[in-house]
Amino acid sequence: MSNILVANNIGKSYWQGGKRLRVLDKVSMKVSKGGILFIVGPSGAGKSTLLHIIGGIDKPDEGEVIINGLNYQKLGDKRKSKLINSDIGFVFQFFYLLPEFTAAENIMLPALIRGESRERSRKKALNLLRDFGLEKRVYHKPFQLSGGEQQRVAIARALVNEPDIVFADEPTGNLDKETGAEIIHLIRKLSFENRQTFVIATHDYNLVSEGDSIVKLIDGRLEEKGNAGIYLKGD
Repeated sequence: MSNILVANNIGKSYWQGGKRLRVLDKVSMKVSKGGILFIVGPSGAGKSTLLHIIGGIDKPDEGEVIINGLNYQKLGDKRKSKLINSDIGFVFQFFYLLPEFTAAENIMLPALIRGESRERSRKKALNLLRDFGLEKRVYHKPFQLSGGEQQRVAIARALVNEPDIVFADEPTGNLDKETGAEIIHLIRKLSFENRQTFVIATHDYNLVSEGDSIVKLIDGRLEEKGNAGIYLKGD
């Protein structure tokens, strides 16, 4: 089975209070296509930083990230942005929906940025809203939606360009337990039906039963080996 993502010796540090804080320490991993990988660990372990780096949002101080055979760190900014828009989806804990836009318009945005017509972008958004049981929320703005509905819209937005891999940073962190479980079940369904890879960072160990592989991040290092389809090393 081929790998969709390879990360080699990822390191990242920040300056805090005049001291250098090592957030990620030589993190390496391989993720095969399809399925769900959970990155678990306590708050402050470096999960979000790792997710942002392997998702192309942030840059590592050292190491490399390869997605679909391409080293994103070696690409020019324009090409990198274009490939991230088409190959990668990202779901955030805080939704980040634009308040002045409707649910459909929020979902359409990545497709419009990609250069698709408004008609095609809207059709894709409406199909996703229907698939997510939100066909009656097409014209609703974020403040008119529940937390679970907003997160469904955010996931739909991440999927509108049909990316090969989707990163989700604490996607259930602002939801109640029942709604959070529904969101993870939805991701499980999407992964199975579309054979898309999901990489999810969470501190909630109750969710990981839906995953195919699990890795634990402690103090910037991967501490455990996951199931089939993933290889890790901490040094």
